[in-house]
Amino acid sequence: MTLSNSVFLIDSWIKSCQQLYFVVDKEWEIEEVNSPSFLTHSILGKPLVFLWNSQPNDFYTQVCDGIHQVFKNGRPKTIALELGCLPFYSPQKHYWQCNFYPIFADSQVHTVLVKLEDISNLINLTCDSSTEERLSQASKEEDRDVFQQFKLAEKPFRLLVENIKDYAIFMLDTRGYILTWNKGAQAIKQYKAHEIIGKHFSIFYTQEARDRNHPQEELEHAMKNGRYEEEGWRVKKDGSLFWANVVITAIYNEWGELIGFGKVTRDLSERKKIEDLKNEFISVVSHELRTPLTSIRGSLSLLRESELAHTEKNRNLLNIAHINCERLTRLINDVLDMEKIQDGHMVFNFEELNVKTLIEEAVHLNKLFAKKYGVHLVCTSLVDAYVYADADRLIQVLTNLFSNAIKFSPMGAKVNISMKLNKKWVSVSITDYGPGIPEHVKQKIFQRFFQVDSSIARKKDGTGLGLSISKSIIEHHHGVLNYRSVVNKCTTFYFRLPLIKIKKK
Repeated sequence: MTLSNSVFLIDSWIKSCQQLYFVVDKEWEIEEVNSPSFLTHSILGKPLVFLWNSQPNDFYTQVCDGIHQVFKNGRPKTIALELGCLPFYSPQKHYWQCNFYPIFADSQVHTVLVKLEDISNLINLTCDSSTEERLSQASKEEDRDVFQQFKLAEKPFRLLVENIKDYAIFMLDTRGYILTWNKGAQAIKQYKAHEIIGKHFSIFYTQEARDRNHPQEELEHAMKNGRYEEEGWRVKKDGSLFWANVVITAIYNEWGELIGFGKVTRDLSERKKIEDLKNEFISVVSHELRTPLTSIRGSLSLLRESELAHTEKNRNLLNIAHINCERLTRLINDVLDMEKIQDGHMVFNFEELNVKTLIEEAVHLNKLFAKKYGVHLVCTSLVDAYVYADADRLIQVLTNLFSNAIKFSPMGAKVNISMKLNKKWVSVSITDYGPGIPEHVKQKIFQRFFQVDSSIARKKDGTGLGLSISKSIIEHHHGVLNYRSVVNKCTTFYFRLPLIKIKKK
């Protein structure tokens, strides 16, 4: 397409549009403009600064910067939110969404098409006049990017979001400062829009969470993985705490540039109360069962050694009672461990430990169990690596992972245990060659009492708590526990722990 044809099409197009469009050449002069309010006949051929009455302000500087970048790199650019005054349009400040598009001729950027869209009415859905003044002041005192990198949704969707009352839905800029506020956010967090817009979202976190930089870690995780989700305590305006489900989603423009975050919060306090009551009931029952169960175990042991066990029928009955008593004991111990972890009462005795030594000890402790199932535990690539950890708790994790791998392996199979190191982490992997784990249960595998196939798990003496407990223990060591699986081929559970800086002599 020739340059003259391109200009003709652009000229026809921009004159039919409702937003403000103008074309700027390399001499920073206006070639075309679409709004009658610009007095087109006296503007064409004038320097760009003429739109600002030859008195450039901050808004002019931002527009010039956008145009310069498009001339330089030939790629479109968006400034998603800018508060500024364009005198030829209005003497008042408005919120603008600014788009810059290159127009090519002979493979070179010949001119730049600038679109300025007044979005003040959309902003006013969440910001009153006092909020606008405060944002304006903040934009002068702080980095202007705080209020620029946010892309607004279309008006109907925005109205829908604004009126949802059961969810706190709001937007953050790239640094975590609050840009919008809906009715649900006001109902849950107690702040009105003019009180909170422009403040950092870490205001909703406990002091302990802020001290360990958790809000920033959430944003970094969302940037890296696209989203972040967790449940935890959050703080209302009056200082009271509520239990929340939080989802943070990173938002990118069409060129892959981060422009902000969407944040959705649900108040789960009532559900938390119900769960706490349920856990308390389970805990009480477990404690009450533990004492009589100990007596039953002791009595069964005596009976198995007595004359009653001399007949095969009695011996089988006593063995069945013993097996089920042991299963119930494991379940109660797991429930009590889970309770300790949830309440923060599980004691950890941290010390410098060699991971290789712990693996070898765990393998020795589980050899008889593996032999019972006809499975061989095979260690490869074990090296001396030292971590700061609780030996008993890591043995508990290894025993649980070994036990699962053994129980779900076919007779005569191997379970491979290996280690990997890098500068920061030591990773331990346990691989079995059993049925594998289906993809559809991936999100549930570490939930309490969850079992991939409950009928098989019962036959294998599973409680459905081992993986949940193991994950909590590893996370208390500032590590990660996860898995990968191929159905009908193999499953690998692995955890990694931070290496200590001081090496063992």
